[in-house]
This record gives sequence, C-alpha cells and structure tokens, in this order.
Amino acid sequence: MTAKEYGARFNVLSTPARRVTEAYERAARHFDEMKEIVKVDFGLNNTSEFIHRTAHWFPGQFDVVGDILHQRNIRQEYGATEAFDRRVADMDEVYTHCVELLDEIERALLEFIRVCDASGCEAQGRQLENLQMAVSAEREKYISAWSMYDEANSPTSYDSWMLHLLNGEDGPAWAQAEEDDD
Repeated sequence: MTAKEYGARFNVLSTPARRVTEAYERAARHFDEMKEIVKVDFGLNNTSEFIHRTAHWFPGQFDVVGDILHQRNIRQEYGATEAFDRRVADMDEVYTHCVELLDEIERALLEFIRVCDASGCEAQGRQLENLQMAVSAEREKYISAWSMYDEANSPTSYDSWMLHLLNGEDGPAWAQAEEDDD
C-alpha cells in the first residue's frame, strides 16, 4: 500500500472537512466586511477592532483542520467564498450575523466529528472538539458584547466598554491565543 492509498481510505473525511474550512472562510470574509460597516457606517472603532481580530483568528483555525487532515494523509480542500450581500442596518443585525456564522462553524464541526468517529478517526474527532470549544467560547464573547450593547446608554459608551474585551482577561479566543504566544 502507498501513502496515497492509505489516505484514500479516509476520503470520507474530505467533504465534512471542506464544509468546516468553507464555514471558517465565510466567517473570515463576512467578519471583515462587518468590521468595515461598524467602523465606517457606525463609527465604533473599538467594536470594529473586536470584529476584525476575530476575522483574522479564523484562518488559524482552519489551518488546524488541515493539520488534522494531514495526520491521515488527506489534502485540505478550499471552496469558494461568496460575497457578503447582507444589508446591515444596526448593531443587532451585526451581532445576529456574527453569531449565525459561529453557529454555522459549530454545525460543520459537529458533522465532521461525527464522520471522524464513524470512520475510526476518533483521535481526529477529539482534536476537532478543541476547535468546537474555541468557537463556543468565541460565541459567548459575542453574545456578551451584544447584551452589553443592548444595555449601553449610548453607542459611544458601549464602544469605550469594548476596550475591556480588546485588552482584558475576559477577551475573545484570539486575545487568549496572542497572550499564549508571548
């Protein structure tokens, strides 16, 4: 058997892996687009930076998916990322879309984990659960930020509070990753 033949035994992982990668790619693009709307249209610079940092956290996550696939000698496939075509009128719509994108990633990860477990790739499934937990933690930060926005006296006071998430200990997953790199 060749290494290629060995990897072919696990081709069943390719489709769910591509869906996970596509979900991360879509989130990265859409978060970057929403960052522009929040900065330019709403004038919330700190909130824009919060969203922007998350957008740039996603590619590192789908790189981990590739590393997991490589353990079974499977190539990572990248799909097309559709354009951002939503109209966003307010921060509630921004946060709704952010949470929807995070939910989409989690659903794709759940399916990928299920296929790994059914294919004798339990170790890879457990590694994917780490990505799932990171997405869950990120969603919690977004729901918390959204709740704070709902409670804020004004958009500017809210945007000032966002420095807490940008610089604080309770920041999003990408902030924790940056601290771990130090």
